[in-house]
Amino acid sequence: MPISYLSPEYQIVIPKEICKKLAIEPGQGLSISEKNGRLELPPVLAPRDLVGFIKTDQPLTFDRESDRDPL
Repeated sequence: MPISYLSPEYQIVIPKEICKKLAIEPGQGLSISEKNGRLELPPVLAPRDLVGFIKTDQPLTFDRESDRDPL
């Protein structure tokens, strides 16, 4: 298991093999949270990464302003 150390500037380096395995790129945002005494660093997804994220057989419908009843 790779080990990283916290620098005096409170920075850590994620080992290259872990970045490759998780497809984390340099400059990519990571959301940081603490749960039960552990750090979690899930990657922040770009909008292009969310295409096809919701799988459904039903078509999505949109309510546009022109389709609404005027007040």
